[in-house]
Amino acid sequence: QFQNFQFGIKGGLNLASTDEDAASFEAVPGADFEKNVYPAYNIGAFVEYPLSQKFSIQLSALYNVKGVKFQGVQVEDFVGYIDYNITEKLEYLSVPLLAKFSLGGAQAKPYVFLGPETSYLLSADLTVDVAAMVGVEFDTTMEVTDELESLELGLNAGLGIEFPVSSFNAFFEASYGFGLTNVNNLEGAEDFKNRMIYLNVGIKF
Repeated sequence: QFQNFQFGIKGGLNLASTDEDAASFEAVPGADFEKNVYPAYNIGAFVEYPLSQKFSIQLSALYNVKGVKFQGVQVEDFVGYIDYNITEKLEYLSVPLLAKFSLGGAQAKPYVFLGPETSYLLSADLTVDVAAMVGVEFDTTMEVTDELESLELGLNAGLGIEFPVSSFNAFFEASYGFGLTNVNNLEGAEDFKNRMIYLNVGIKF
């Protein structure tokens, strides 16, 4: 019945990365790169339907920013050290479908959840910042949406805790997002998949 549906909003911090190998990252020949987490965010709304006291299904629609950062250094004659900062920013509309299982509790109720996520690419940017010891600096941002797959499939798993606050319930969640499909769409380019840590808060009515 419709009155059994629950609605809410949620959002939070994304610690985004990929399964790319920094050692094989060849954006700048001769430079040594290391991979770093790209801090981003997600925000959206959800609907939840309880199937029993302990089990429910949740469907969300989220604006979800993924990506990765690479930092590199290169030594060149006459200019010395050159530092590179390369950021891949991928903006998605993500639709996770989660099965939630409550672990009980009188007031604060912990739970675990698992389910697939379908993400539709909205836009993608590649930003390159370069700084040399001699004082030369430049940066550029390129749109690379057409070079990536428009659809991504993944799997999310995590845990949370829900508790009453006035006339609604609030919750905290921590989860891991495991990309299952390749993101890169360029022929001959290295395949890579997204890897995500989500730290979310939200309210449910």
